[in-house]
Amino acid sequence: MPTRVIDVGDPANGKAIRLIYTQGMREQYIALSYCWGVIASDILTLNAKTYDSMTHAVKESDLSKTHQEALQLARALGIQYVWIDALCIIQGDADDWERESKTMADVYGNATLTVIAGRSADSRKGFITNNLASKGRPSPCILPIDSSKNSGTLMVDLPRVSDVGPVSTRAWCFQERLSTRRSVIFGDEQLLFECVKDFNLENGVSKPNVRRPAFLRPSTPVAPSSELQTVRDQVLKEWYQLLNQFTLCRLSNPHDIFAAIASLAQHASRILKSRYLAGIWECDIVRGLLWRPCHHFQQGPAGKIPTTRPKATQLTKETGVVVRAPSWSWAAVQGPVSQASFSPPRIARHKDPGYTKVRPKYVNPQGKWTLDDRCGVGTLHMPSCELHLIGHIAQAAVLQKPVSGYLESRPRWSKIGKWGALRHGVLLADSKEIKTSEGENDETSSQIVAMGFFDVSEERHGVEEVWCLLLVLDQGLMLKRNVNGHAWTQASRIRGYGDKCDTKDRAAQYHASAPTLPLIANMLSELALLI
Repeated sequence: MPTRVIDVGDPANGKAIRLIYTQGMREQYIALSYCWGVIASDILTLNAKTYDSMTHAVKESDLSKTHQEALQLARALGIQYVWIDALCIIQGDADDWERESKTMADVYGNATLTVIAGRSADSRKGFITNNLASKGRPSPCILPIDSSKNSGTLMVDLPRVSDVGPVSTRAWCFQERLSTRRSVIFGDEQLLFECVKDFNLENGVSKPNVRRPAFLRPSTPVAPSSELQTVRDQVLKEWYQLLNQFTLCRLSNPHDIFAAIASLAQHASRILKSRYLAGIWECDIVRGLLWRPCHHFQQGPAGKIPTTRPKATQLTKETGVVVRAPSWSWAAVQGPVSQASFSPPRIARHKDPGYTKVRPKYVNPQGKWTLDDRCGVGTLHMPSCELHLIGHIAQAAVLQKPVSGYLESRPRWSKIGKWGALRHGVLLADSKEIKTSEGENDETSSQIVAMGFFDVSEERHGVEEVWCLLLVLDQGLMLKRNVNGHAWTQASRIRGYGDKCDTKDRAAQYHASAPTLPLIANMLSELALLI
């Protein structure tokens, strides 16, 4: 059981609701997943001042309506205990918050049932009542009578959507839903019942639960050593798909970015056996560094959300931009991100030693990309983590000329690729040749070696030079030197689409001529090479 739970009591018989310390108890309990909304000062939460009184008795009317309804539902189901974060984690106590946040996989994974208050955006308003207004009037339905002995079930229902509601936009709730074994979801228009294998709707629709990654299933078998890499490839594929959904969600406190996905990372780490460096698995670090904002290349819903830097909220101490992750991590930005596809040819390509163009600086310990011990699956705050690697870098000038003319002569760019490049791309040219020709001119196109995409589009303004680091044969990162001159910050992404021999040879020579030297990469943004 969790460290603390709420005993729902029995008000009809005078048994008080109260907070209890479980001390090794093994009882059934319900876990609640919900949106806090606005927590008014007159709504009870657990804190240093209320702790003692709550262990004696809790007045139900002091609770938010969502909390009250969760307790009432537990009584109706005959379950005596409920876990609610606002009532079971000491608010304002950083140590207790961190200690309890690390147990979310167990809190929701061991719950008899998780109640998801999907349709409510504010805990003051409750979730039991369905305010669905019928979109149409019922129509008569004439059914033929079958005189045979055949029988079956007929479900008749007005159209209702299966949307979960506001909870589906919250990062903490995303993790909670995936961590639980079984849940009842009070959705926008109907109830939804979900377990590890199945997903059932109140209107009778039933289907397999394909949303849940295989590595989150309680009985994930241990693969024989001969199949271990195949299993790891599948876990990584599911992780990146999960990450794409997670980064669509919002956080009230931007610093919770790693905590809100920690329980899912814990499950993945048991199979991957890899260090977790600020959200990127060390065993797949090269591909992990090649994340890209959906805003750059997708035209669907995810592509409509601009990528920004995390901003301070009323729950943060600082103001302005929040630094919550090293610049090379997907967590350094706010907005949906994605990885390249996991098609068999692409997986094989990443396994080709000739495709990767960087390596860890340190031979011992083997394969360590950092000696920093502040990063890990059990670390909830990772604002900094230095990568130590060896690779080829080359200086490039950021051109101010539009990319449209250059793309017209590049037929191999896909329609979506050109769409993203026209909106977000910048052309890069050999810095030495630009200086020799005294700036940009009509001949500059022949000196173009790459196209870059800034993670945050606004950050391209005023940038005149960058350093290009190839991670793989056709993709890499743009770097900027830190003020101290000893480290680098990521500035953007590059990707190769060479369609002419002279262009490809030029870019290859451009990077091959750069010195191979150790880098301390503390990156800022993503880059894509045209070779």
